[in-house]
Amino acid sequence: MSIVLGFKIRKDVDLFFMPKDMLNGKKYTSKHRKMNELELDLYYGDSDMDIIAALKAGVHPVRVVRHQKSLDQYGANYFGNTTKGDTPKTPFDTQDLNIFYNKSVGVFGESIYPIFWEGLIDE
Repeated sequence: MSIVLGFKIRKDVDLFFMPKDMLNGKKYTSKHRKMNELELDLYYGDSDMDIIAALKAGVHPVRVVRHQKSLDQYGANYFGNTTKGDTPKTPFDTQDLNIFYNKSVGVFGESIYPIFWEGLIDE
């Protein structure tokens, strides 16, 4: 973001990496704690976990639409990997995904804005 978009980003000031919590041997997000600490009103994220963390923190979630290459490569979640078919972990296919995008509301009730990144992506 600093190089391509020119944003001055400083770790632990403007950018935070949150470790996962472990509960009964499974990993869970801890992002909601930082959102509460920072007293955020709005949170932009591209994954289901981002949206869930924002909802858990009482922050309005906004889903950022991923680039198609990211959709193809990203780990399985409702909107992250629509190529695995209709399974409990990925119940939506590409057609369903486009319906959500066109309605601007996601499965968790989050806002979806049509921010399609057309910038540089490694081939």
